[in-house]
Amino acid sequence: MKTILLTISVLIMLVGTVAGAPKTKTEVSKNETATEQQQKKRFIGMTVNFIRKNFGEWSGKQSDSDLTKFIENMIEFAEKHDVLSGPSIQKLIAYKIIYDFSIPLPPHLRFILKRPGLDEYARLQYFERQFEDMSPLIKLQLEDNLERLP
Repeated sequence: MKTILLTISVLIMLVGTVAGAPKTKTEVSKNETATEQQQKKRFIGMTVNFIRKNFGEWSGKQSDSDLTKFIENMIEFAEKHDVLSGPSIQKLIAYKIIYDFSIPLPPHLRFILKRPGLDEYARLQYFERQFEDMSPLIKLQLEDNLERLP
């Protein structure tokens, strides 16, 4: 039902008339701002649940208002680094919780998140790889029994 109402309101804004009266730019921008605020509020609520479900130990000591403030700061951080989709912002939030990287970012990490020519998903993958520990190697023992070789 909400989707239908939202679609109808968007169509009305696009057409620009309600009962024959044209909408001014101010009215359209107020409606867009209200819609964006509703979407942001819904996203924050979903992300609070995402954090509580996936990072219970980390989030257990924090109130919903603390988490909301954290999420709002991370949304602002993400937007500054051209990370705009909801799932990507949630990934960035997860990386912040897991790896506890500093903000502002060091120059090399800032470059990775804003790297031209890569889409958001690729930039986030590359960003995460910077924190993964690649040092442990698997030790292989080769058999020196030459009788088995053809």
